[in-house]
Amino acid sequence: MKLLKKLAAAFAGATALAFSSCSNLGLDNNSFQNKVSSYFVEMTSSAAVALYEIAPNDTVKNKAGVDCVPASGEHVVSFYLRNPQKYRFEDGNIDFRLADFPETWGATIAQDPNDSAKINITYSNDFLLENPLGADISPIVELFHPVSHKSFGVFDKMKISSDSPPPSVQLACFQRDGATESDHYVVCFYLPDVTKFANSYSSEGKTDVHTFYINGTKKYLNVADKKIYNSATVDDEGNWTFTDEDTSISGTKPANLQALSDDPNAFAFTGTEADYQGSYVAKYMTLPETIGYYGDNEVTYSLALEDDAGLSAGMATSNKASRLSAPILQDTSGNAIASSAVVTADEETGFYTLRIVHNGMDEGDGTNPPKPCGQVNINYTITKTAGSVPFGDEHGVLRGSSAGSATIKLPGRCTFDIQATASKNYYITSLKTEATTVRVTQLAVFYVRQTGDDTNGTGARGTPFRTIKKALDTFTDPSSEYSLSEGCKVYVMSDLTMPEGSDFMTYQSTSGGASKNAMASVPFNA
Repeated sequence: MKLLKKLAAAFAGATALAFSSCSNLGLDNNSFQNKVSSYFVEMTSSAAVALYEIAPNDTVKNKAGVDCVPASGEHVVSFYLRNPQKYRFEDGNIDFRLADFPETWGATIAQDPNDSAKINITYSNDFLLENPLGADISPIVELFHPVSHKSFGVFDKMKISSDSPPPSVQLACFQRDGATESDHYVVCFYLPDVTKFANSYSSEGKTDVHTFYINGTKKYLNVADKKIYNSATVDDEGNWTFTDEDTSISGTKPANLQALSDDPNAFAFTGTEADYQGSYVAKYMTLPETIGYYGDNEVTYSLALEDDAGLSAGMATSNKASRLSAPILQDTSGNAIASSAVVTADEETGFYTLRIVHNGMDEGDGTNPPKPCGQVNINYTITKTAGSVPFGDEHGVLRGSSAGSATIKLPGRCTFDIQATASKNYYITSLKTEATTVRVTQLAVFYVRQTGDDTNGTGARGTPFRTIKKALDTFTDPSSEYSLSEGCKVYVMSDLTMPEGSDFMTYQSTSGGASKNAMASVPFNA
């Protein structure tokens, strides 16, 4: 009996010790339950950025490992939210800024109208062109409760920079400087004149390209004289000095330059700079060994430019390369786009979508039929020749390159000349596909919203105006190039109140509280 009492006492002591230990852990006052409860409340009543995404083809990494967004059109970063209460984040309860900039003009943030768990940040091409190469454009976003305005926290985990790879060498190919085995191969190519691409990369110019690789051997490009050197130095102020010119690379076409064979379909390098809009210079690199030295073996050469941030672009070729078939210009339905075509911009966005695709084949030759070549790079130059809507650089030119295919948004009420080629390592660049005087018309359709902007808005659904008056003023502006006889439509996306200082009417939606997307058809009699 005494033993049982002792055992009972021991068990009671151990139990007390166990509860005492739990007490020391802070569990006796329901703190664990409090933490769980707080966590549950936090997860179900707040919002936060959970994930972010940017299309892989929209960025390239520099040598520091930072994603760089090139000035090659509009780029979108998508944030995916934990937002169980489906809060709407608009002006007043969302704060958006960029790491290096106090102002965010040209970069906009908007919650997806159809998905409360998604927020898109759009970097316009104008914004990317205007900001210095290598600028930190990382988004910093803070969300607030729409009623209490309590901060849900700041998201600043994403790091991106504005920078573009240099333009690539074009049309690299093998030719020969004579018809005998004792003559030499000549590697011909068009070297980009990076000064001509300045406004396609940044308003400050793509002036940070100094390195040129030939088969992996580092050489240096002097952008001033467009020559290649074996040595170079740079001082603390960024001034470059080039020495020991590589005399094997000349800007003078060899007198006896000819195609690799007598086949009339064999590719012949012309060296005509006009073939590339005057933005490239022809170069000729004569190989030291005779053609007979190589026999029937394949000879390959790679040529690449690299900027100071480590971004590069280049291509490779061989003495057995075939020529790629030309790319195809078409709309989103697959209809071909030819010169003098008249197409219509999308009613909601104000843009027409141009696609440049490739059939995945080479041209073949007189002996061999066309054969598959796999994915190519699409290189394009689009020049706005008429119209007042901003497009491309300050000269209305947009240049770019895209893997596989390219999709370009052309603004309405403008006319364009379109040129495109296909390129790929160890193939000869395709013939140029061209469509001139392509006119993009636009219906007079505008969107107006209480949170719109009469200064920076375009009147498109994604960037609406603030007032109906702005829509009508835009429609009747002679420079807008709308047809007054066809009238215009104004879609009112919310109730509207008269802006302070405005002399225009107050508009109240008559569709009731159930709809915020009332359509107002506003005819105009010229």
